[in-house]
Formats: sequence, C-alpha cells, structure tokens
Amino acid sequence: MNTILKVAKKEYLKIVQKPSFWIMIVIVPILYLALAGISGYSGTQVEKKVEEEVKNIDNVLIVDQSGIVNEAAIQPPYFVATGVEEAEAQVKTGNADAAFIYPENVLEDKVIEIYALDTSLISRDRFNNVAKEMIRQSILLEIEDPERVALFSSNIELKKTLYKDGEEVDQRFEVFIIPIISILVYFLLVMFSSSFMLSSVSEEKENRMIETILSIVKPRQLIWGKLVGLTGVSLTALIALLALMTGIVIASTNIFPITIDWSAVDVTFGQVLLSVFYTIGGFLFLSSIMVGVGAAMPKYREAQQFSTIFIMLSILPIYFATILIAEPAGSIAKIVSYTPFTAPLILLFRSSVDALSPLESILGIVAVSAYVLIGFFFAFKLFELGSLEVNKKISFKALFQKQKDK
Repeated sequence: MNTILKVAKKEYLKIVQKPSFWIMIVIVPILYLALAGISGYSGTQVEKKVEEEVKNIDNVLIVDQSGIVNEAAIQPPYFVATGVEEAEAQVKTGNADAAFIYPENVLEDKVIEIYALDTSLISRDRFNNVAKEMIRQSILLEIEDPERVALFSSNIELKKTLYKDGEEVDQRFEVFIIPIISILVYFLLVMFSSSFMLSSVSEEKENRMIETILSIVKPRQLIWGKLVGLTGVSLTALIALLALMTGIVIASTNIFPITIDWSAVDVTFGQVLLSVFYTIGGFLFLSSIMVGVGAAMPKYREAQQFSTIFIMLSILPIYFATILIAEPAGSIAKIVSYTPFTAPLILLFRSSVDALSPLESILGIVAVSAYVLIGFFFAFKLFELGSLEVNKKISFKALFQKQKDK
C-alpha cells in the first residue's frame, strides 16, 4: 500500500507542480467565459439593430390589385401606392422602405410580392410577417367570404426583391460558397495540425534527437522545413477528407436533395485570391505560434496541453458572426478585423459581403501579412531558445533578454 501511495504522490506532484497545469486551469475557463460573453453581447446588439430598423421605418407602400386589403388596415407608416412600377421605383431610389404588392390573383396563387431596402443580412425578412398579417387582418373584417377565409389559413408564399444603392441584391446562398469553403478549410487545417504542430519539436527534444538534427541544419532552416512539411501534412489530410465528404454528398443526393446553382457562385479572380490569402495567412500565423510554443515546452505532453487553447482561438471569429451579419461595417467589425487571431476570417467575411472599403482592404492585407511575419519571428526566437532545453520552459523574459543582448 505504501508503494502505491508513493507512486501516486510522485505522479500527483509531477503534474501539479508544473506551471502549465495551472495555466491551463486558468486560461481555458477564461476563454470559455470570454466566448460566452461575446456570443451574448452579439445577440443583444443584433436585437437592438433590428429594433432600431423597425423604429426607423417611415414609408411602406401598399399596392392592392386584389381588392382584399381593407383601407382601415393601411395606417401610417403604411400608404397606398397607385401602381407596382411606381412603388418599386420608390424603393429602388430609397424614398420608401418597402412596398407590398398584393396581385389580382392572390387568392389562387397565394403569392405576395415584396420590394424592400437591403439594410443588413439579419434584417432581410423583417417585412415578411407584416405583409402576411395585413392581408389576414383584412380577411377577418370580411369573414363571410369562404375564398378569403381559405387564404387566411393557407401558407402564403413571399416573392421578395431587395435593393441596395439602387441595384438589386442577389439573395441566393451560392454567393457565399467561396467564403464558406475558405472558412471550412481554415478550421479543418487548424484541427488537423494543432497536435503535431505543437509536438513536432518537443517530441524530438524528449528523445534527444534535436542535438543531432541541429548539427546538420541551421535552426532557421529547420523551423521553415517543419512549417512547410507540417502544412503539407495538413493539406494532404484536408484533401483526403474533402474527397471523402464529396463522395458522401454525391452518394446521398437522392436521399437528401441538395440544390446548388453553381452558375450563381461568385468565382471572380479577386474574391478567390483574397479568400486564399486570408485562409493561408491565418493558418500560417496560427501554425507558427503553435510551433514556437511547442519548442518552448520541454516535454511532449506539456506541449499537447495547449492544443485546446489554439483550437478555441481558431473558432473565436465564429462568436462574432451574429453581430457581423447585423453590422458588417460597424465599429466592432472594424476592431476585430485587425485583431491577430480574428483578422483573417473577419476580413474574409466582410470582403464577401462588400463591407470593406478599398483602404480597409489594403490595411487588412498589410495587417495579416504583418501578423504572419510576427508569428514567424516568435517561432524562430522560441525555437532558438527552447530547442535544446529539455528540463525547463522558456519565459518571455528570457526571450526579450536575448533579443536585447543582441
């Protein structure tokens, strides 16, 4: 029994005496709380945004060709318009917030047309219920008509056209295919690579191979080689997974029909180039930091503990998604566009919804490039200091002291 207790005590103290153990205990809950706070704040801001837009509605035009809408239901900010073309033109020029068109054959087709201003992705459906309720409330005032009563309980279809800056907005899902694929690729690369990026150096330190390797190649050559090689491993795993997923999707289309209009996919050279740049730039920044942290850790197991933190940092932009959809050009969107761990994906999303000015696009490219260079710098310095340390971790004090001594 004493032997078991001694072994247990040794194992217990070996773990709890390591600073990395306590760092993980503190950092992980803080990150979870931060993510929950960001998510909650984003939801609150979206609600405020929608409420503000509803309050700012001051001119909605009604074109009733069916004769069903009761005049008593049309009260400010709703006004009667004389024709469809006039109402559409008023919306297109921004003089009206929306126009509801009730066609002559609405009883048979059960279709209402809506023309509206596109204020944000989150608010595109803000008039849907209002357009339906207006005709339903009118039907209740003349409930003796059986055809109208049938329309009241029917599923009314909405044919919606949105305008922004005088141009019709493409509402199809396909316009987001390129950024969605880019974001998916980024997450998969991080998930595949986090474990071996962190352990690539610490594993060799632990089995004493690093001394032999450094006698053959220079530290800078080794770190570059590791980054390129491990990125290649991640890409290989990604390609294999995407091929498997593609096969599954093709095989299951008969069971779960997936309709994608590939002609609507915005495959412009500029959009593809930016998507590739932000995806690769974000991954290189994160992977260089992971390799550097792995080099600073004396043991393989200690390096592996940080994989959770890096995966959480990689998904951080998702928690800003709601507020980005509501206000892609707002203050918060601009701030997180230039924050190291969020910049690549936030800039990728904002560019896909045309929320980046030319100046912001240039600043974004410069910022991501700078973060990649900074990541490489820290990876090199941590590797130089920590590659031969097998008993202790490298502190930031030692890192900056070495730089100062130079």
